[in-house]
Amino acid sequence: MNKINRLITGCGCSGTEFIATYLTKTGIPFCHEKQTKIPGTNNPRALGSKLIGISSWALAAQTDDTTWGDPYSTYNFKHIVHQVRCPLKCMTSFMTSGEQSMKFVQKNICIDDNDSLLTKAMKYWLYWNQKAENMSSWTYKIEDLEQNLEKLFEEIGLTDFIAKKGYKWYLEKFQSMKKNVGTRWANKEKKVLTWEDLRQEDESLTEQIKKQAKRYGYNIS
Repeated sequence: MNKINRLITGCGCSGTEFIATYLTKTGIPFCHEKQTKIPGTNNPRALGSKLIGISSWALAAQTDDTTWGDPYSTYNFKHIVHQVRCPLKCMTSFMTSGEQSMKFVQKNICIDDNDSLLTKAMKYWLYWNQKAENMSSWTYKIEDLEQNLEKLFEEIGLTDFIAKKGYKWYLEKFQSMKKNVGTRWANKEKKVLTWEDLRQEDESLTEQIKKQAKRYGYNIS
């Protein structure tokens, strides 16, 4: 059993690499998806034995499938939180995912091979977030993290770090971070999906997504 006992999870394309990068840069070693992938440092080997947390969308599946890192059973998480991102931007990004990611998702939630790419993205945001939420103590929007940063530290058991350097120091580090860490953070895609795109694809599924997004705190226009 490894020493990592903190997990930040949610859908892929929801800023999981960004949050791992931020925490590592502030001296709180977090890996992204697997223990050998530590963003925010030029010397991952030196931090490998010091890791205390992981940010990973794949671990929401709670499976020992090693497609995206170590088996879930190798961890003993004491703190788990759920990070979400705007559904339209997240789904737009997910539609650029590779075949390996798509196969892994389809093995763990109800998606049919015959579903269109857009329907797969819609089901992914809806069902994967539900899996992550059900295993977590707290759900937060990545877009609102700046004002909820202290709450995040509390939920994942990092208050000792705040006691040493002060909350203001961590907040200033967050404010100075580029928000385009990771290839999909800033949505470089030419066209972000709209609610009308979703409605035309599947009206019933769209209503479920809207209801869930509202519950997470998103304004649905």
